Amino acid sequence: MTSYKQILKLLNARKVELDMIIETKKVELKNAPEGELRTAKCRNKIQYFKRHKGGDSNGEYIKYSEIDLARRLAQKEYDNHAIQAAEKEVKLLDSMKRLYDGRAIEHIGLKMVKAKMALVTPVEKSDEEYVAEWLAQEYELFDYYSEALTYENSKGIKMRSKSEVLISNILDELGIPYLYEKPLKLSKYKTVSPDFTLLDMRTRQEVYLEHLGMLDNMDYVEKNMNKIRAYEEAGIYIGSRLLISHEARNAQFNAKSVKGMLSEYFNKRI
Repeated sequence: MTSYKQILKLLNARKVELDMIIETKKVELKNAPEGELRTAKCRNKIQYFKRHKGGDSNGEYIKYSEIDLARRLAQKEYDNHAIQAAEKEVKLLDSMKRLYDGRAIEHIGLKMVKAKMALVTPVEKSDEEYVAEWLAQEYELFDYYSEALTYENSKGIKMRSKSEVLISNILDELGIPYLYEKPLKLSKYKTVSPDFTLLDMRTRQEVYLEHLGMLDNMDYVEKNMNKIRAYEEAGIYIGSRLLISHEARNAQFNAKSVKGMLSEYFNKRI
């Protein structure tokens, strides 16, 4: 099911666009000419007339040399209609937004007694319930270089590098749920272990973050390029559902850059 938060985001974006149109058109109308445009067909040619307010119904003939006046009058009529349509739609959007104010189907469980909800199979879990269940899933870590898990983050998770600990701190700060080194089956014969599996709550899709920590080591680079190709062959592409952070001896870990990348991707405010 499409998340109501996604719908609200689209409604808000649409409202911002409509508000901008209304404001722009109102400013432009201040410079619009008086009167309105009438068109008529004579001998297969279109003729234009300017009707004055309170004047005759036929209007004053607009010569071809004054065609710009006809364009401005036509634009004026269009702009007035655009403003009316936009204002009407804004009211509808506001009404739709109010429908989701605590009344989305995901919120039903919050209004019921917990003992009753324990017996229910909900139509849709709330974000909080979904995240809690996602974080509680059990999986076995790949058993390679387990002795390298020597760094511990604030949640007590053992990690392989100080940089990964810093990344986990950034994820916690931005409120992005993550699992460390959760195995991912890319194909029948290929299973990888992403450094971080992230949960994008906008779509409830998993996103993968790989930290390339030794880019000055060519064997390491070749190994990870093969890993990235395996992601791509499985339809997981860099910038889409695969994010990359990196460092090398001459290019140390840049926490600000990683935070900016994650903030941009997940639309978080820094």
